[in-house]
Order: sequence, then structure tokens, then C-alpha cells
Amino acid sequence: GQMQSASAVVTGGITATGGNIVMNDSSGSSANRIKLGTSQDLELYHSGSHSFIEHSGTGHLILGGVPNGNNVDIMKAGYSEYMARFKPDSSVDLYYDANVRLQTSPSGVDVTGTLNVTGISTFTGNVFMPDNAEIRLGASGDLQLFHHSSTGEGRIYNSNAAGINIITDLLNVKNNANNETMLKATADGAVELYHNNTEKLA
Repeated sequence: GQMQSASAVVTGGITATGGNIVMNDSSGSSANRIKLGTSQDLELYHSGSHSFIEHSGTGHLILGGVPNGNNVDIMKAGYSEYMARFKPDSSVDLYYDANVRLQTSPSGVDVTGTLNVTGISTFTGNVFMPDNAEIRLGASGDLQLFHHSSTGEGRIYNSNAAGINIITDLLNVKNNANNETMLKATADGAVELYHNNTEKLA
């Protein structure tokens, strides 16, 4: 058909059969944009460099699945790999090169691979690690804390020749039930050795 330069007001629907609705690059808010809403709060356009879905009004910009609960997916060009998936009544999955790296779960978040944190991490609950998995401290991971599965031991291991220093004004070594003292060392005071919770040597 012919190109129309004037504005058109349509009552009812517009149906494009066998063709596209085509717009040029948008050079500004009044050119080549699809605008929705009484106040034109939602705009869709391409600037020549980037594509935009722009929401400027009250309320939220909501991306939702259809009523039967389908996913909302973000995929790379060609639709061969997921980048992010939002699953109703299930997880949110974030990908790196087709591999899920972060996934929400009923109890929190599961991370696959290395978690690199810049800054301070604050935990309000317990930190659980499996047998033989080590907490490593230092640039070379010299200090290691872990549970050794074959012996059942909890181990503090330092591979650096400088050794381990415990810096405190009071050091108590106690039994597993935490009701008997085995060794007690006090700053500016005694080092006490115990047998069956009775001091034997100071």
C-alpha cells in the first residue's frame, strides 16, 4: 500500500495479514515509537544502536507468562542458549555459556562453580560444607579448616612454615560437652593443665 504521512485515528483493531508493521530508527520521543497507555507510559523503539522497552509511568513494568504458567526466558540470538529463565512456582536460573550458575531454591540460592565476592559477606545463619571441603585463607590458601572424613577429625592446617598463632587474652581447651576444662592459658597469668576437670599443673 501507500505510505501515509498524516496521523490516523483508528477505532477497533488493526490486523496485519501477510506483512509487518515497520518503523525506522527512533530519533526522539515523537518519532518511530510504539506507545501504549492513555498517558503513553510504555514505549517500544529502536534507536539505531539499541532496542528499548521503556516504562515511564506509575506502577511496575511486568514481564509475565501466559495464564497456564509458562516460563519467561531470556535467550541469546538464534535461541540456541538460555541466558536466564524465570519459572512459575519454581526457580529463577541464571546462566553462563549455557550452564546454570545460580538457581533459586525453596531454601535459598544454589551456586554452581566459583563464587567471587568483592567486599564483605554477612551470614545470619550457618555455613555448611561437605566432608573434606576446605575453607582456605591467605593468598596461597595456606590456612585450611576442614572435616577429614576418613578419620572423623576436624582439622586446622597451615602449610606455611610460620605456623599458627592463636591471639587472645584467655584460651580454654574444653571437652566436647563443653563442661570440662583440659587446658587454660591466661594473659599475664598462668597456663593450667587439667585432668578430669581438676587442675594438676600451673
